[in-house]
Amino acid sequence: MAQPALPAWHLTEQPVVRAQVALKTSRSRFPSARFSGSAALATFAAQLAIRRCAKGRAWRSESRILRAAADFSENKMLHAMLHVRDLDDSLAFYEALGLRTLSCNRRPSGGGTAFVGPGKLRDKENFALELASAKDPDKPLQQGGFQGLVISGGPGEKVDPNGYPMSFSESGQQGSVLSLRLQTSNLRDATDFYEQLGMKVVGKDAGTASLAYASGPQTMLTLKQIASEVGPSTGFDHLVVSTADVEDATSALETVGVKVLMPPTNMFGMNIAGFVDCDGYKIYLVKESDFQQD
Repeated sequence: MAQPALPAWHLTEQPVVRAQVALKTSRSRFPSARFSGSAALATFAAQLAIRRCAKGRAWRSESRILRAAADFSENKMLHAMLHVRDLDDSLAFYEALGLRTLSCNRRPSGGGTAFVGPGKLRDKENFALELASAKDPDKPLQQGGFQGLVISGGPGEKVDPNGYPMSFSESGQQGSVLSLRLQTSNLRDATDFYEQLGMKVVGKDAGTASLAYASGPQTMLTLKQIASEVGPSTGFDHLVVSTADVEDATSALETVGVKVLMPPTNMFGMNIAGFVDCDGYKIYLVKESDFQQD
């Protein structure tokens, strides 16, 4: 049996042209019943396709403007903040994995904040973890989209005292954080967002993308597609990235509609700005020249 001929719009490679041909085809086939039944559905689908294609072209155009307006070529992943239920238990766990305590500030009321990693405090070449005591240590921490870490060490898997999953790889320096793993509800949008921050895709698999910077800590950000929205997290708090000019970066990101959580502000002796990605994860940009080793 002969196969029915495909409509002309199936044979066109360019998506906008294909959608426009589909719109004309649907109108010519149903001139007197354009807004009923299958004719209305075909017309609506074609119009929607045109709008989506136009939106996609506008995003790509703005992306080129962003890359021209801000210098993200030397951006680096510096550290990630995790809330912990017991700071001492968490420090003991990570020290056993080969990470060193780089600093520890205790609060008089209990708890505190500590940095752990393989290098030094405020080290541009080694990714660190900031461990901050949870506001209510008696409550279990919600992981949300945080899927744990990959750390250099012996093979296997563990769960830290806060319920965060840890995987291990024999590559890299002992105690190095090789990958920060996050879920995303839209892998394409999330990948686009981090590419705007200067990251490059270094690996892809079914439903997963790994991104990294060319310089600084060789820590990857691994994004995994899920079918639902990313849930709220009381565990993973934010990711910190260095950049050459925080004001220029903020202006460029605002141009393409990125949500600004905190405009450029002087904090801890550094110029810092905060943003939210498409899944609600918080990203802070810090001026690289302000990020000095103590």
